[in-house]
Amino acid sequence: MKLDDYLPTGEARRVCMACTEEFTPKHSNSRYCSIACGNKAKYAVQLTTARRLQAKANKIKMAKGCIDCGYRLHPTALQFDHIPSRGKKLKAVSKCTSVRSLNSEILKCEVRCANCHFIKTMERRMLTRALTPEQERDIDAIVQRLVTFGHLKVSR
Repeated sequence: MKLDDYLPTGEARRVCMACTEEFTPKHSNSRYCSIACGNKAKYAVQLTTARRLQAKANKIKMAKGCIDCGYRLHPTALQFDHIPSRGKKLKAVSKCTSVRSLNSEILKCEVRCANCHFIKTMERRMLTRALTPEQERDIDAIVQRLVTFGHLKVSR
């Protein structure tokens, strides 16, 4: 039967767009025979979009390569490193759901290999956790007191 053929009873029949089974629609705009088929179709669209965006991100990573060491052999080993001075990180690049959001997130990033990304992240964390000279003197005084009272052993 063709789409929307009429049966002798007068009920319109349609073919489900997900499983290709014939069904009697409950609404005039029904495309799927069940919620499960509708969900499968929606998931297929999301998966296709995600793969397309991942391919675009991989192409950008391979074209740029690691900004520190120049690595560009495999896109999986390359990562987008969000740069704090370029704007607030809204989401991880891998979580983007449209080309527009992907492009806006990539503009805030530099491409680094996994090793250089980790090193750079640790350097940034150490800079934000750097102690002032006053704080260092306070810590030295506390350490001296702990050593004096035997609560801390210093190996030499």
